[in-house]
Amino acid sequence: MKQSLLKRLYRSILGDPIRRLLNNSIARWFVVIGAIVYLLSPIDVIPDVPIAGWVDDGFLATVVATELTGILLERRRAIKAQQAEDETDDTGQTTVDTPARSVDDPA
Repeated sequence: MKQSLLKRLYRSILGDPIRRLLNNSIARWFVVIGAIVYLLSPIDVIPDVPIAGWVDDGFLATVVATELTGILLERRRAIKAQQAEDETDDTGQTTVDTPARSVDDPA
């Protein structure tokens, strides 16, 4: 199926370069911090007039929320992967922790 000209133009100009940039964790943090600073600063690209002026702020708030969610999800996956790796010993068998009991203890 053929892609529309607008979709191809978006992917070539904005889609792929931005996606590659945000895959870099350092660049991702710069984008998040820069967007937060912009949202908190009194200077706006589009002045805050009803509807039109809120578009850039809304877009940046969405970018911040999306990127922070992505960062947190990646961190969570890394922690789970590390825990799964820690539970597996060198033989490839999973270690199961159970409470220890002495043979002499009555049940």
